[in-house]
Amino acid sequence: MNMKFVFIRLLTILAAGFAGSLCTATAASPQKTVVFYDPLSKTANLADALKKEGWTPVVDSAPRGENLGKLLKDRPKALCIWSPESNDIPADEWTREIAAYVRRGGTVFISSHGELNLSTYFPDEDCAVRWSGWDVDEERKSTFVKEGDWLRLPNSMGKIFSNGISPSSGYDPLSDGWTVFAKMRMANGEEFPYLLSKTYGKGVIVLTSSDLGMSGGYEMFGSDNIPQAALLINQLLHQ
Repeated sequence: MNMKFVFIRLLTILAAGFAGSLCTATAASPQKTVVFYDPLSKTANLADALKKEGWTPVVDSAPRGENLGKLLKDRPKALCIWSPESNDIPADEWTREIAAYVRRGGTVFISSHGELNLSTYFPDEDCAVRWSGWDVDEERKSTFVKEGDWLRLPNSMGKIFSNGISPSSGYDPLSDGWTVFAKMRMANGEEFPYLLSKTYGKGVIVLTSSDLGMSGGYEMFGSDNIPQAALLINQLLHQ
């Protein structure tokens, strides 16, 4: 057999296999992608911390959510959004792009404080919650943390919740179907969840009153505890 022919044939097979490997990696990559909608460009440190947990962060700073439709069509693992009541994403953009993405199986992390009308953003589901206000108990400790694998796997986070400073407000579910992971106490003794989630279609809405690395200082998942904020996102995405 012509050795030149054999050599060329071998190169062709190797090249085809390499191309196939590239295609496989590209196809799998969205499930390791977390999109941050951050028009204020304040999440670079959180993105870096999440990268250390094995994720591929994509920071979207385009105004009015202009790029979200394109980014979400690739089906990333999660989308993180801060203060939906005060950011610039139009309500119809939420319904058309974000709600549809979650309904198809995506996860959205919503970090918020203040009045929040989730039914505006997810109009075909009763997602009503009641904000606590700002009059938080001065100790700012967790009064309830849900037991389960979510607290232990892939990392042990029990001490963060038991020792850390809680967010300064919370949200009480007024609708069915919410799972409460952690609560804190207000000055009047009433307890409010500060981390909770709800199934929406095939996906999940995660709501927290933590600033989730954006600000918040020494709060357990605040801007001075960014590695812990990254751990929380990583933890919930493994459930």
